[in-house]
Amino acid sequence: MEFSDFRLPKNVIMCSILQNSKCEWKQNWTNADGVKRELDAGKPPIQFFYFCKGNRTENCGIWLDENEQPIETSSTADRLAGETFIIEKMSIQILGDYVKIPEEKGDKKLIIE
Repeated sequence: MEFSDFRLPKNVIMCSILQNSKCEWKQNWTNADGVKRELDAGKPPIQFFYFCKGNRTENCGIWLDENEQPIETSSTADRLAGETFIIEKMSIQILGDYVKIPEEKGDKKLIIE
């Protein structure tokens, strides 16, 4: 158990840039199109990551801004691997709240602190 896990609601997962070299966010991704993150200090503050599946083959597998333009400074190693979304490089720039898109009942929210 990590230092703050015992105080979290059941629908929240937390990763710490002080304790983790990468973050693994496990949940059911079957109906998901991607991930939305609202960053505390990173730029731009709202970013999207769309999975490469179905008809989506462009601008997927990378972090995008609200205009669906690639964010040059974002990691290109983040990915969905089965039931786990993996954020490979932890840093101050990615602190914030992460949610699955579209959100479904019972989904888990990720907070990186």
